[in-house]
Amino acid sequence: MVKQEVLDKYELVVGLEVHAQLLTKSKAFSSDRNEYGRLPNTNTNPVSLGHPGTLPVLNEKSVEYAVRLGLAVNADIRG
Repeated sequence: MVKQEVLDKYELVVGLEVHAQLLTKSKAFSSDRNEYGRLPNTNTNPVSLGHPGTLPVLNEKSVEYAVRLGLAVNADIRG
């Protein structure tokens, strides 16, 4: 019975971490152009290079795509 009492105290929550290349015009956290197949470090700016004093800005389109995926798989979207 002790095992069942312990199990009753918790709720199983499972999350998915999905990595995908999105067809957006800019990168997820900077305004750098998002062009696949380019040479490394050619589409960069101070934000993507991590220069001091720069702050990332979230690409709204990437959030939209993530929410769409969540809705498509009937996920519980929390934010």
